[in-house]
Formats: sequence, structure tokens, C-alpha cells
Amino acid sequence: MRTSEKKSTLVFPRDASSPGCAVGVSISGERVHREYGVANLETNLSISTKTVFRAASLSKQFTAMCVALLVTKNALSLDDEIQEHVPELPKYDWPVTLRHLLHHTSGMPDYMNVMLEKGIKEDQPCSAETVLEGLKERKLGFEPGEKMEYSNSGYFLMSFVVRNITGKSLRAYAKENIFDPLGMTNSHFHDRWDEPVDNEAIGYINTSEGIEAIQIRWDSVGDGGLFTTVEDLFLWNENFDHNILGDEALHLTLTPGRLNDGSEIDYALGHMIQEYRGMSVFHHSGSFGGFKANMLRFPEKQASVVCLANIDTLDAKAITYAFADVYVHS
Repeated sequence: MRTSEKKSTLVFPRDASSPGCAVGVSISGERVHREYGVANLETNLSISTKTVFRAASLSKQFTAMCVALLVTKNALSLDDEIQEHVPELPKYDWPVTLRHLLHHTSGMPDYMNVMLEKGIKEDQPCSAETVLEGLKERKLGFEPGEKMEYSNSGYFLMSFVVRNITGKSLRAYAKENIFDPLGMTNSHFHDRWDEPVDNEAIGYINTSEGIEAIQIRWDSVGDGGLFTTVEDLFLWNENFDHNILGDEALHLTLTPGRLNDGSEIDYALGHMIQEYRGMSVFHHSGSFGGFKANMLRFPEKQASVVCLANIDTLDAKAITYAFADVYVHS
């Protein structure tokens, strides 16, 4: 198991009127939170634990849990080939299973790169069907299972898998089976880009001309698209210690993948599993459209740290490790 390394340089918002972040620490249910900056420069709305951020790739943990729950209900197997559940995809030179896609060992090209090659940027309207059409045109980059290469396409395709098996969108299935049971009332998969959201943070990027807002106009979810708050992520992380979603599903999401040669990788289902300061740490980061996110969980201490930010210059990973050093490892 590799060691997770933190970055030492922290860059917090320049002042209270800049975009910023919300940080939360939970240790055995005891919570600490800090907020910096504003969620929206136009309204000057301050960031709080109730501010709704786009969580980028933190979304993968929730998509993985949806799939794991379907496995426990015998609705699918991780060893099913993807075409069984997404018949629109072509046959490839090698079988591609759900397991390959979830462990980033599929060889499937990253759809974000495919869309950018087509000239479709995140601030241009793009439906999930457009993304699927783009993926249909591409071949695998390597034989599945030969190596791990991070690709958003696998988790994006899970949104189609969930829909085709359950008849419900990923948004609806996650709400019914994760968010509602855990009381995560301010979380959802945002599959309609123009839908307004209460207490929503705007994503910002630093350019040569100053800070600019970014409007994401992609409807794709699964790999990303989760809108959530620090308060809701407290509930998600604390469930790992007092689980109500099902032990089998939870165990499945925390089981590392393996390559064709039998070697274990650091990636489970939506969780990187490494070590930090002598303890296991389950973590994942996210970055998209001006939003940055990072989440750490230290199971031995029943502790978690999360940072959700709305400006691309904030180092969410460094911030979470800095808070972990103070509150978890001190």
C-alpha cells in the first residue's frame, strides 16, 4: 500500500469577499467546521456548511454505492460485460466488465477528453446522450486489466447501467437508496444543468483578467455531477462507522481492485486506499469548472475531513491534510 503524500503550501482566500471553501472534520461524531469566503460574488453570499457545492469526482463514491447496492440485490454482477447493460456500446477487442470500468482498468478513453477533442467545453451544452455517442466512436487504449489509468468514462457509464436496470435515473436511485436514508437532504446528482439550486456556490477560475465565473452546461453524471454540502458529507462519512446502507455493499466499495497479473491497485470503488502517518486513509479528490474538492477518512480513528471549494486556485487536498494534522493526528 502506497503512502498518501500531502502538499505543504496552503492558499486560502485572499479576503472574506473572495470565493473560498468550507472545511469539515468529524471524529466519532464530534464535528468541527470552518468557512472561508463567499459562494457567489454577485450576491456576496457567505459560504457555510449548508452551501451547495459541485463535488466533482467525489461523486464516484455515491455512484459506486448505487452499483454495489444493485449487486447485493442480484440485479447485476461486477463481472457483467458493459454491453449487457448499455447495448449502445460496440463490442471491443477484449471484454470490458463493470469491474474494469469501476476500477479504472478498462482502457476506455476519458469522455472529457473526447468531448474537448470535439470542441465541446464544459460551458457549452452537452447531454449525456452526446457523451455516449462520442464514446461509441472510440477504441480501447489497452487490454482491460493490464493497468490502471483513471478515466471518468467508467463512472459516467454507470449512470446508464443504473437507469437501464432500475428504470430510474441515477439521480432518483441515489436519492431513494442513499440520500434519503442518510438524511442528506441537500444532495443530488445534477442531471439538468439549467435547474436552479438553493444556496448554490458558483465556480470561479483565476485568469489573466481576474476571477471569472464558470457555468457548467453538461448534463453527464456518475463520474461527477454530485451537488452536496459539508453537512451532508458528515452524514455520509459517519455512516461508514454506523452503517445503515448494508454491510455487503459497503465492503464491496472498499475492496481494492486487481490487475490481470493479480497485483492489487490502490483504487477500490470510488475510494483511493493508502496510508498516511501510519494509518489507513480512504480518500478521493475532485476538480471541475472552478470547483475543487477533497475528502479523507481515517477508519481507525472514525474520523473524516472534507473540503469543498469554489475557486480553482485553492488546494483542497492540502487543506484537508492540514486539518487532519491538527484535529486527527495531533
